[in-house]
Amino acid sequence: MFTDRMSSTYTNIQLHNATIIADELWKNNSRFHRDESLKLLTKIFENIKAHPDQMRYRRINMLKINAKHSIIPEFKQLLIAAGFIEDIDEIHYKLPDTNFDLCTAVYSIILDRINYENELLEIERQKVIQKTNKKQHEYMNARIRKKELVKKRIALDRKDIKQDFKPHLSSKQRDIKYWKKHNIYNPETDDSSHPHLPTVNEEEHDGNA
Repeated sequence: MFTDRMSSTYTNIQLHNATIIADELWKNNSRFHRDESLKLLTKIFENIKAHPDQMRYRRINMLKINAKHSIIPEFKQLLIAAGFIEDIDEIHYKLPDTNFDLCTAVYSIILDRINYENELLEIERQKVIQKTNKKQHEYMNARIRKKELVKKRIALDRKDIKQDFKPHLSSKQRDIKYWKKHNIYNPETDDSSHPHLPTVNEEEHDGNA
């Protein structure tokens, strides 16, 4: 009973330390600098979880890892917090059977942090997409409105041009046009053979009377 309580207390302390180290990892390192370490750390934990009985996955060559410039200091600290201990050769770190559950718990802490960060990134990505779509929609609406204005302007310009080029008829030309319209004018006959033909002005005067 006393042994179980001591083991539980030790585990809680290690989990608390792992949480503090994880806080420092995210606080002191940009995403670019911590990604490489987190990928390697996740790979180690995943191999241990998938092959718990194979010691080769629970024995880490720290000499090779330390030679990687992309590995941050918190990497080794998290391994120790997860229950890894230094081997007798002072090169490898190994995970004893007694610390397997502790390693799994620390991995859950790290995995929760990674997933939470990815969720936040996805939320920000969706915000950017919505903002971009809104700008594109506004841009397309502005282009459509601009095209409509251009069409209206062209139509008005054509109307103005048509009015400018409308022929100005003389009084006689207007009368002839009026006679042709009412089928009372034949240019092949002599004007003297026709009775007096009303002019446009006379017709307007009679209508007003």
